[in-house]
Parts: sequence; C-alpha cells; structure tokens
Amino acid sequence: MLETSVPFRVFDHPNYNQWFAEGRPALDFEPGKNIDLPAGLRFIGTHNRTTGETLTAVLLTKPRAVQIVAEAHSALFRIVYPNFSGSNRTFTYTVGYSFARQMPSEP
Repeated sequence: MLETSVPFRVFDHPNYNQWFAEGRPALDFEPGKNIDLPAGLRFIGTHNRTTGETLTAVLLTKPRAVQIVAEAHSALFRIVYPNFSGSNRTFTYTVGYSFARQMPSEP
C-alpha cells in the first residue's frame, strides 16, 4: 500500500486544494468523507486554486484499489497494489510524481 498525505485547508478557512483523478474534474475535499475510485486509474492529484500549483501522482503500475480518505484538514491518497508477497521473488511497483502549474490532460 502507498499512502500520500495531502493538505487541503487551514483551520476554518475554505479549501485551497481540490482533488482530481483521471476522468473526473477537480472537486473540493469533504472532511470525513472517503471516496473509492476505479482500480484502473492512471493518475490522481491536487490542484491549488490560489496558486495554480498541481501535484499529480501518475500510477505506472496498475493499482488494485484507490481511495481518498479525507480528515479535517488533510487527506490520504491510499493506493493499494496487488499482493506482492512471495518467497524468493522480487516485486516492484512504479509511481511518478509531477509538480506543475496546470492540470494534466487526458489522452
């Protein structure tokens, strides 16, 4: 499992970060709400409405499950990969990160 923590608001101020994923527009995080996303997702990220900065996690190895777990001020992007355990075997998964000032475009 890979978990990445992302902030989305400060104290009682409105959300400054929104989340997005392949096939979905940028949406506000909702504190206390968990969102299950499709397993074949290719990317997920955050977009800062104020600065335009975007963090994108590019899922180069197909995950088994993807979930957003939102708390009061930050959220976890929880990416679950297939069971890679096994005696005398080596397994890898690959994730890329992109920092930009634009949302990723879909092919």
